[in-house]
Amino acid sequence: MIIGRAESHGAITVVNAIPSGRGSTIGIDLKTTAEFEPIGRGLDVKIVAHDPTDDRLARICAENMHLALGRPCHGLLKIDSEIPPSRGLKSSSSAANAICMAIARTYKSDMDVMDIIRIGCESSVEAGVSITGAFDDACGCHFGGIVSTDNLRMVIEAMLPYVGDHKVMIHVPEAMIIKKSLNVEAFHSRWQEFDEMIVGCMADPFKTLTENGRIVAEILGLDDSLAERAIDAGALAAGVTGTGPAIAIVASEEVCDRIIENESEGEFIITNLRCAI
Repeated sequence: MIIGRAESHGAITVVNAIPSGRGSTIGIDLKTTAEFEPIGRGLDVKIVAHDPTDDRLARICAENMHLALGRPCHGLLKIDSEIPPSRGLKSSSSAANAICMAIARTYKSDMDVMDIIRIGCESSVEAGVSITGAFDDACGCHFGGIVSTDNLRMVIEAMLPYVGDHKVMIHVPEAMIIKKSLNVEAFHSRWQEFDEMIVGCMADPFKTLTENGRIVAEILGLDDSLAERAIDAGALAAGVTGTGPAIAIVASEEVCDRIIENESEGEFIITNLRCAI
């Protein structure tokens, strides 16, 4: 029996896509892996993750991929993720990518990779873990580098494969932010600011990331002081990623170490920016 395997990575936000439907992300090295084996009569899902999570997204992705491939949905689906969920680190997009790719590989499908990514995005909306479909997140997770997308049309508007060899330090609070709890109108009311940021994000992604994080923190009422302290300590960029509450800090290893020494709350994860595949 053929076992399909795939992996996808995480990403951090440069421009949040909720306000205007256009967003931008940078890939990071944290990853999700998925394996699918078409055995048995039902769908058995096993998840090993940073924090407990339900299997609704996984099941919807599996069902929608099998529907697209014209096959009955049954088998064993295993998912292993390094990415903390519901913190703004694209855990759902990464999982959706990996699951859909693994199933496509199981059946040796020649489906276009962008169509596979779109099925994952549509499944994320159906599962209630995404508002826009997070096409920017999914592309950042799959391709790496920096991507800018129109999430409403699900098209890539710009890509850069490399934004520098930098560390990314993620501050992960214990609290989670669930998409269903968001005040979407508060984001929409400031769409012009985000639409302006998307225009300049490729030219200066780190400045844009920092500004985006500041505005998102204002909208959500989150404490952005760690990002400010990180910039003062020499970080290239720092701000709330996604809808938070995690804060992404792009900096040298020395600056990361210095920041950790002076902070006492929450978990820190250090990884790298990821070049495009």
